[in-house]
Amino acid sequence: MKLQDFCFPVEEREVYFTSQSKFFDWETNAYIYKSSEKLAEQYKAVVRNDNNSLISIVNKNYKLVPNKELIDQVMEQLERTDQRYEIEQHHSFVRDNRMRLHITFPELLIKDDSDEGIILSLYLHNSYDMSEGVRMFWGGIRSICTNGMVFGKLLAKFYGRHTKGLKIENLKESLESTYHMIPDIQKRIEVLDSLEVDEQLDTDCKEGLGKTMYKHLLIENNVDSLQQLNQLQLFHLVTHYISHRINRELQARYQMRVSKLFNM
Repeated sequence: MKLQDFCFPVEEREVYFTSQSKFFDWETNAYIYKSSEKLAEQYKAVVRNDNNSLISIVNKNYKLVPNKELIDQVMEQLERTDQRYEIEQHHSFVRDNRMRLHITFPELLIKDDSDEGIILSLYLHNSYDMSEGVRMFWGGIRSICTNGMVFGKLLAKFYGRHTKGLKIENLKESLESTYHMIPDIQKRIEVLDSLEVDEQLDTDCKEGLGKTMYKHLLIENNVDSLQQLNQLQLFHLVTHYISHRINRELQARYQMRVSKLFNM
């Protein structure tokens, strides 16, 4: 997977709908059908230019933000920092209608209960079908097992609606602010390591993550109840499941749920 895979050309085109009228022809004693096209003024099409395929039909207020424009802005901002960054493939994906780009900062490490630690990460989202706006989330990836996670509670997240355009001029400052928050993240990890899973968290996990994932966590770890684990152990188990068992298109949704469940 390369960055150019995300940057296929797209454009907006007008949308027409076809209407059909029926007339009776007395000479032939039969009905004549005539078709006509009319501009759909409230809608427009998003089309992939390189293969002329239709991606979606959106309303006129939708502001198209091409992946290339978005990624170019982010890369330009990152080049202004002094931090080394890499594109992480395991949690990145691109489809005609949606994308998620996972950027890691290998030198910005968060300590946890492993020797390798957690690498600070940035998740970049975009869509062409109004399923979500342009979004950036700060999170991490655990080096030892590529567990992806989002720090939606501890770190500020950026959200820009397509109807209002996009500005990422503060990404450099956001990265610096996030770096200074690493000690707070480490403290929260230490707290999780000291807390047992209580009945409330057990119930919240079953309801928030679904019975299938909940049952898998019990079976795979050979426990009768999640309350036999501490919260950090459960956090690692859940993020591992999401990163390796959940479809990439759905991972962000579950990662945000985990962020809320564990106050991360």
